[in-house]
Amino acid sequence: MSFTSFADFLAMGGYAPYVWTCYGATLLTLAVIVAGLRRQKKKLMETIRLQHPERQAVAPGRIVVKQTAEDS
Repeated sequence: MSFTSFADFLAMGGYAPYVWTCYGATLLTLAVIVAGLRRQKKKLMETIRLQHPERQAVAPGRIVVKQTAEDS
């Protein structure tokens, strides 16, 4: 399908409400999934930090274990 103008593209041959609603619903669903995953990761990292105080986060996603005298 080819469009002669940008307005024709937006109209989608008369099916614009259906097409753009589907695009919007898809983008909204993806945004909710990404937000949920970020929230879940943040909660998990906080849980790990509280359960393992001997570990110190150096950079996001990286954990460094401090060596003790017992490890040597």
